Amino acid sequence: MKMLPEKIDEKFCAVAMMTLYPKEVVIHYISDDELALSYLFNSEEEAGKAYRFCVDLIKEVESFPSDKQEAAHRHWVKTYMKKIGCPTVIY
Repeated sequence: MKMLPEKIDEKFCAVAMMTLYPKEVVIHYISDDELALSYLFNSEEEAGKAYRFCVDLIKEVESFPSDKQEAAHRHWVKTYMKKIGCPTVIY
């Protein structure tokens, strides 16, 4: 049986649950049909940096109207991942 990687950290907020694994960041948005968005990295350091970006971004979008927070978070995560060349896997 294949062992799943151990979670390193997990954060919950009004719009999403974000989970950090050794070389992966997984985001579950609250109001979406997608099960999860997964981002795979070459190193734990890259994954940790991207995870911190996603978590810190929550503080920024909290100033937006509540119905715009998720869209803003998605937009900036997508922009960041595209900038660093990290593809998105949608479950």
